[in-house]
Amino acid sequence: MAYFLTPPAQGVVNVTLRRSERSIPCCFSTVSVADYPAVVARRTQILSDAELAYFEGLPVLRRQTSFLLGRFVSKKALAALVGEEDYRAIAITFGVFGQPIVTRPCAMGYDISISHNSRQAIAIAFEAGHPMGIDIETVDPTVYETLLNAVPAEEVQFLDHPERPSAERLLVLWTVKEALSKALRCGLMTPASVLAIATLEHTACDQYQSVFRNFSQYKALSWVSEATIISIVLPLHTEIEFDPFQ
Repeated sequence: MAYFLTPPAQGVVNVTLRRSERSIPCCFSTVSVADYPAVVARRTQILSDAELAYFEGLPVLRRQTSFLLGRFVSKKALAALVGEEDYRAIAITFGVFGQPIVTRPCAMGYDISISHNSRQAIAIAFEAGHPMGIDIETVDPTVYETLLNAVPAEEVQFLDHPERPSAERLLVLWTVKEALSKALRCGLMTPASVLAIATLEHTACDQYQSVFRNFSQYKALSWVSEATIISIVLPLHTEIEFDPFQ
């Protein structure tokens, strides 16, 4: 049975990734945490049998919410990318480091990156041969000192800007490293020095671009809307015209 939730107002955005040799299709998807009751009511039309069993075995609502909304936005993005109407035909399992792995034949050759914050879940689907990673965070003053203490000395300079608040730039640094760790499939278990940022440039009113000290083949693009920041890591020579907040 095909399943497309109505609402949410949030949905899927088709994104074109441009490289010198070709253009690559990609899909971005988002859903609000406020839509969880509507999503959970249709969970049997979203989750495979194995995913449903895992969901029902989760002990607390918070974990159930993040898992189900994460699977929902992932399958929305993948379904739009591969033209599959049955969400149950797309299965996403866990890798050994907890990373999402697309396993069903209808979506083989494609990959997914997922992130959540307290307000929404987002996902980006793409060809597996074009690695990407995504992260979303909300500015939270209560964790500012914790994140600041995790910034290497050589990156403290990136926090100063005449027009942008240091808390915003601090969280941009954090989301960029999270997104890179997902693109590399290494997670934040990797030493922070390995994920070091070489430059952080404020490119537009609410946008940033970063490059990395040890992974010069990648770049990061970050968007800011109110207190929310989304960062996407993608290959350096890929161009993308996209704003996740529009």
